[in-house]
Amino acid sequence: KNFRQKESLTGHITVIWSASVEKRCQSNFQNENELLEAVANNDRELSPSLLYAIASVFEGCSFVNGGSQNTLCQGLHELSLKKRCFVLGTDFKAGQTKFKTSAVEYIRMLGMVPKVIASSNHLGNNDMKN
Repeated sequence: KNFRQKESLTGHITVIWSASVEKRCQSNFQNENELLEAVANNDRELSPSLLYAIASVFEGCSFVNGGSQNTLCQGLHELSLKKRCFVLGTDFKAGQTKFKTSAVEYIRMLGMVPKVIASSNHLGNNDMKN
């Protein structure tokens, strides 16, 4: 909300989660009530990506999960339908390079000039050398 106001953004906003490491959620929140009850009770099964997704949806922003964790659940889906926004995605790893290329082109089409595009391999192959 603060970012939207500070930057005077209008129109639809999409939040993209691209972190790659977090504990898998053992709970599968079957409906909106279960999900919101877990938030109210500070349930330790709520992953950071799921909390970001919930916050995004409450602000009317769509949420794209680019990490490999199991962020999307029925409860989040129900909440997004009520708030009229989208939640989608399961993993960017399969198309990480393609996504970065597309994202850079999109940024350029908006008239912005990216100064740095940085990435590292989190899977153990040449860690921090790519």
